[in-house]
Amino acid sequence: MKYFITSLLLLIALKVAAQSPSIKLKIIDTKKNPVFGATLKLQQKSDTNKVFYQSTDTLGLGSFKVLSKMSYKLTVSSVGFVPLTRMVVASGSTWVFELLDDNQLLAGVSIKANKPLITQEDDKTVIDAEQLASASVNAFEIIEKTPGIFIDSDGNVYLNSTTPAAIYINGREQRMGPSNVAAMLRNLPPNSIEKIEIMRTPSAKYDAATAGGAVNILLKKGVKIGLTGSVNIGANQGKLGDQSTGLNISNNTGNGKNMYLNISLQQRNNFDSLNTVRKISASTNLAQNSYTTTPSKSLYVGYGYDQDINKKWSLGLDGDLSYSPGQSLSKSVNQQINGDKILLALQNITNNNNSYFLVNQNLNLKYKIDSLGSMWIFNATFNKTASNTTQDFSTFNLFKKEDQTKVLADLFNHRTFWVGQLDFTQKFNQKLTLELGVKSTFQAFYSNALYTGNQNAVLRNNQYQYKENINAAYFNASKTMGKITLKLGARLENTRMEGHQTMPKDTVFKINRTDVFPYIFLSKGLLKIAGYELRAYLIARRAITRPSFDYLNPTIQTLDQFLYQVGNPSLRPQFTQTYEANISVDERPLFAIGKNYTSDIFSNVIYQNPNNQAIAFRTYDNLGKNEETYFRLLGGIPPTKPYFFALGAQYSLNHYTGVYDKETLDFTRGSWRFFTFHRLKLNDNTNINLNAFYSLNGQLQFYELSNFGRINLNVSHYFANKKYLISVYANDIFYSSNASFSLKQSSVVTSGNRLADTRRLGMTVRYNFGIKKRQENVNMFDVEKMGN
Repeated sequence: MKYFITSLLLLIALKVAAQSPSIKLKIIDTKKNPVFGATLKLQQKSDTNKVFYQSTDTLGLGSFKVLSKMSYKLTVSSVGFVPLTRMVVASGSTWVFELLDDNQLLAGVSIKANKPLITQEDDKTVIDAEQLASASVNAFEIIEKTPGIFIDSDGNVYLNSTTPAAIYINGREQRMGPSNVAAMLRNLPPNSIEKIEIMRTPSAKYDAATAGGAVNILLKKGVKIGLTGSVNIGANQGKLGDQSTGLNISNNTGNGKNMYLNISLQQRNNFDSLNTVRKISASTNLAQNSYTTTPSKSLYVGYGYDQDINKKWSLGLDGDLSYSPGQSLSKSVNQQINGDKILLALQNITNNNNSYFLVNQNLNLKYKIDSLGSMWIFNATFNKTASNTTQDFSTFNLFKKEDQTKVLADLFNHRTFWVGQLDFTQKFNQKLTLELGVKSTFQAFYSNALYTGNQNAVLRNNQYQYKENINAAYFNASKTMGKITLKLGARLENTRMEGHQTMPKDTVFKINRTDVFPYIFLSKGLLKIAGYELRAYLIARRAITRPSFDYLNPTIQTLDQFLYQVGNPSLRPQFTQTYEANISVDERPLFAIGKNYTSDIFSNVIYQNPNNQAIAFRTYDNLGKNEETYFRLLGGIPPTKPYFFALGAQYSLNHYTGVYDKETLDFTRGSWRFFTFHRLKLNDNTNINLNAFYSLNGQLQFYELSNFGRINLNVSHYFANKKYLISVYANDIFYSSNASFSLKQSSVVTSGNRLADTRRLGMTVRYNFGIKKRQENVNMFDVEKMGN
């Protein structure tokens, strides 16, 4: 807290520079509706090298800070509209420009403005996904290649915290386990994503369960007038191969109706090679070597419909369906070794056949109160997932061929999730915005695991059900006062969690608690350097991390004779207090420093079985406290030239204190992660992209990782007036993303390495099509000024 208060006082104490003039803009269409995402290009008349880019927000608004009240050349362009060029000057009023619909065939539209890969919008960082989509097979790969994001082998997404980030799609949280979220993202076609919002410190409008931040994936909707879309096909090959094909169609009638359809078929295969050595006594080690392949197929269908009922009301429906049958075949050899002598050697063969089904439906109803952006929004979501796995597990004693055991299992679980949310936003002329909202979620999860084969197998039979209800209310208030913007908010959440295990024994746990989560955000323009604004931000918030049903599920999952994993039904939620200060230049993040204080931290831990030191089990447990100090640095060349690059570094120092396996825990680890993105534009049709990361002294919870990284290269070229796109790419060129690891906590001492099929060569081909919509009325451009 001292850190935040000191930073706040230093910022407020800065001398306020003279107000810089600004050019304020509002872009609308012929129906007076705001044009979202229009590209604004501002060029200084006296110096043509001074070029600035901006894009309009959801209200069609955009602004530029300028050095003087001289004349500037403004170019406005947006897909589906005729480009507009006008001369403007800074004033106290807002320039309003009306764009005409483009009644020409849209398949060959080309926007000349270079969109930045990374921009900063208040408390969130925005990534342009289009620049990563051409070298990706699905949305999961786009997330992997996003600068500053790290994904572990279980599918957890990390930003700057040791706590995984929450995943949102179109502003709706995907309340599922990391493996299910990863499966869903792998089903999303890459070119269905418009942009990715990274919120390391989300406001009170978002769920409090975002201690690790939030990643919001915004899907594309039809923005071109008429029927448009694309067909894509792709394949990549490592040791094993992936293939995919997809269809994207959108139809914007131009009179308030918009429909889209995404269909994707994918066939994937990967391998995972894991080698570990664990000390089980002073003189004996357990060596485990496994190799697993995971072939799978998936069908994904996404759809949406938006309708303006009248000038005030609009209705939206969208949903997703996916079905993924697959299997995994794992072979492992476990050896107990004393010096050079092998005491025991067992081979395990595990064959899983599984299917996963998801259905998701969303309803959105919006009421516009006024032209300033005040509105009511109601959202309702229904989500259901189900998975079924049949398992055949066999064990062979390599010293005694006749010694064999076989276990069969039928594993089933399903999950139902309901959400109802009502948001109210009131905007005032005095640059004051008030947000209020309520939200209620209900989740029910059921699992059933039945084993047959021998008495030990039968003892693992399990039935478990889990219910969760979270009710929340929040407020946010923001006020702009000259160069200073202040946001204050708070969120009240009541959490009710209940788990009930009926087999092998009857156990119940319940949680019923109410918590308050305050939020404060302060930004201030500091000064201008060579025409670029330097702006500082201060953020403080409180958040919660609740254990998912995967972490709570007491079902025992045997991995082999010496290792099993089990959930912890008594796991408590953890709380995090975050303080961060950051600086951006011309809406591009530059530097950030922050601190996370987490209590009741829970983590994936390994314990040895007290009755048999050779057997260990993985579970989750509350260990104590964690103090994390971090900073980020990002720089590069703005994307106004043929060559553009961004280079960033992030350092995290974690200090854990508490109890691990009944022993005092005091663990400190500092880690570096470097990331970069490069783009070379050879001409209007050809781009070369390179993105890479490298981790030094890495850490994943209590595992210490060796240095590792990845370099990805992509070359893309447009043909036939940009109707065709061919992209060739190489992922993990030097096969350097695989790390060795070690764990030395309490009685558990283990080390090893893990390899996956990450080095791949691939190619995608995309065909863009468009059918024009006939325009019956053509209006002249209207230019007017609107007072504040």
